[in-house]
Amino acid sequence: MTNTPAPLDTYKRALAAATRALSGERDLDVQYGGDVGGVVARPSNQTSNQSGQDTEVQVVLPLPPSKPTKTAIAKSRGEADALALKLALHDVDIHAKNRPSPGPALAIYEALEQARVEALGAQVMDGVGDNL
Repeated sequence: MTNTPAPLDTYKRALAAATRALSGERDLDVQYGGDVGGVVARPSNQTSNQSGQDTEVQVVLPLPPSKPTKTAIAKSRGEADALALKLALHDVDIHAKNRPSPGPALAIYEALEQARVEALGAQVMDGVGDNL
């Protein structure tokens, strides 16, 4: 008797691998859970050889439904791609330097940054553009 992984487990592994590849972070921690995806940065537990504190980045994706539909798969792929592109193309220091005060301007600023990284990714990779 062979142990073949469930289709959902195979999908989750493939989505995590694609997220790592697109982000450029080979060791990216990709987890599933919750209703909304996001990127979490935490101080690293490992000692850094550099001055300053290292951070570990984790991507959390919503758990796909047990019987995913074509729409649910497209949505999860798009969300994973958007988060990976932000990791690959977003400059935290420049973004923080130019960030406006909280309020409507900040919301617009954040939305424009996400649109910028998604547009850059979609220009280079057709499949990513389709997912977004």
